[in-house]
Amino acid sequence: MYATAAGAAPASRSEDFEADAVLAPIAGFQESGNDRPFRDVAWPNPKVQQEHLTGIQELFNGSITVDVLLERMQTAFDES
Repeated sequence: MYATAAGAAPASRSEDFEADAVLAPIAGFQESGNDRPFRDVAWPNPKVQQEHLTGIQELFNGSITVDVLLERMQTAFDES
């Protein structure tokens, strides 16, 4: 009910929710089990998220490149 009233997708799968055209892709991910409440929920350790957050700021200020950020995130990922 809340998702419908708010014009949003529900946080978890719901038999009662009917997605409109905009939310249909999200409903498809939920139905297939390929949805996550947070993008980093499947990452192996919190270091990856920290590198991501810090690195995005550094990308915006021009102090690193995308390749540098990805390398740092991969290093953090491999520490699991």
